[in-house]
Amino acid sequence: MITTVERKNAPIQKINEWLNESALGSKHYENYINLDINVNYLAITLEEVNNNLCTFSSIYTRDFYPKNCYRIFNRYFVHPDYRVELQRKGIEKFPILSNRTLTIINQQMEFCKSIFADCAFITLHSYKPGWCGQFVKELNENTKYNWNLENLVLVAPNRSNKKCYQHVIYSYINSKKSMKDFLKQKITLDDWKKIC
Repeated sequence: MITTVERKNAPIQKINEWLNESALGSKHYENYINLDINVNYLAITLEEVNNNLCTFSSIYTRDFYPKNCYRIFNRYFVHPDYRVELQRKGIEKFPILSNRTLTIINQQMEFCKSIFADCAFITLHSYKPGWCGQFVKELNENTKYNWNLENLVLVAPNRSNKKCYQHVIYSYINSKKSMKDFLKQKITLDDWKKIC
C-alpha cells in the first residue's frame, strides 16, 4: 500500500535505517545514506508490502525554490527486490512510468493541492530530454494535471556544479506566476557541457 503523510507523522527512524541498509551500493546512494529528513520535507510517501518498506519518496522545499512551490517525487527510491521491469518495445521501454510512480505523483499532487500550493515540480538529472519528454507525455495522459518541461534549469544555488542543472517537469496548481523566475535560470546544452 502506498501512503503519503506529513513528515511529523512519518516513521523517520525506520525510514533512515531502511534507506541506509537498502540504498548502499545503489546508483546515487549518497542521496539516501543518513538522509536528514528535516523540516524542509513537508510530506513522506511510503510503500509497504507485507509490513516491509519497499519505496520512499518525499515532497521537499527550500529557500532556493519559488515560494509556495514544492518539489515532489524527491529522493524516489525503490528497494531492488521491488523494482518493476517495464515491457520493452524496440530500443525504448514504454511506458516509462509504472503504476507505482503514477500513484506516488498523484498522491503528492493531491497533498500539494490540500496545502494550497501554487505549483509542484519534479527534477531529473542527467541530460535526457527525449526520456523526459516521454515522462511528461505519460503524466499528461495519466493524471489530471497539465505538465510542462524545461531543460537544464538551475535547481540548487551552485552555478559551477553540473549536477545543479536538471530537467524540471512542473504543473501549476493555483498560480502561474510562481515558477517564471525560477525557470529563467537555465542554460544551453553547450554551456552545460563546458561546466567541469
